[in-house]
Amino acid sequence: MNLTKTFGLAFLASALLLSACKKDDDDDDTPANVTCKLDKSVYFDGNGAREDSALFTYTGDKITRAVTTDYYYTYEYSGDRVSRRNFFETGETTPAYFQRITYNADGTPNKIETLIPTTGTNAELYDQMNFIYSSGKLQKIDYLEYDGTTSEKTAEFTYTYTGNNITSATITDLSTTPSQSLTLNYTYDTNPNALLKQNASIYYLDPFFGDADPSLLPLTFSQNNAVSLGAQGQTPAPLTYTLDDRQNLKDIKVASRFIVAYSYKCQ
Repeated sequence: MNLTKTFGLAFLASALLLSACKKDDDDDDTPANVTCKLDKSVYFDGNGAREDSALFTYTGDKITRAVTTDYYYTYEYSGDRVSRRNFFETGETTPAYFQRITYNADGTPNKIETLIPTTGTNAELYDQMNFIYSSGKLQKIDYLEYDGTTSEKTAEFTYTYTGNNITSATITDLSTTPSQSLTLNYTYDTNPNALLKQNASIYYLDPFFGDADPSLLPLTFSQNNAVSLGAQGQTPAPLTYTLDDRQNLKDIKVASRFIVAYSYKCQ
């Protein structure tokens, strides 16, 4: 089994604060009357070497496939919302696992379940994320792991806001005794969220976010762009964004180091 999500506190420190990457070259000579779609995302390791990339395939206006070096996702929809994503090892036609995403009436996510295929069309629940709201804003995610039909809550993610931006996320690892917590603090600019301009469902579609890693959620659930991120008690690292001439997001840097770069097809 090769689940890509990770909830360890060490991962949270390294995923955003220690990542580095190198920007893709991309010409910005797009005529003003064409429409651009996200075509490719490129990821880099902490040494600045190209680590992986994802190439996106569309059916109509919907992303239905993302292919990386060693694995790929396919996506299914209910209306305009991603309702299921299937994870395949390269060369395989049966998913190693899949995720079901359900929503509240207002379109906010309610639950994400990860299931492992067993026999035939049967599948076994592996883990689950429950999204809890207050006054329409996400306040907490409970992360549960399953052993057969028995579940155990092993992590909790709580969020606080300033306006419509998540300004802190506290991650509590309940699998240790005593439990361990880490708080990440975010600040924002006043510009519209550039990631959401790519695709309103980018949090579920781009492998950059793993399998909906809750520590990265503020980057796409907030109204504006996060411009700094730091663990409680540490100097925050600046986040910067490069846009092309059509205001498409080209790359994101943490502490002046590239972590992801994007390219587009325009027609």
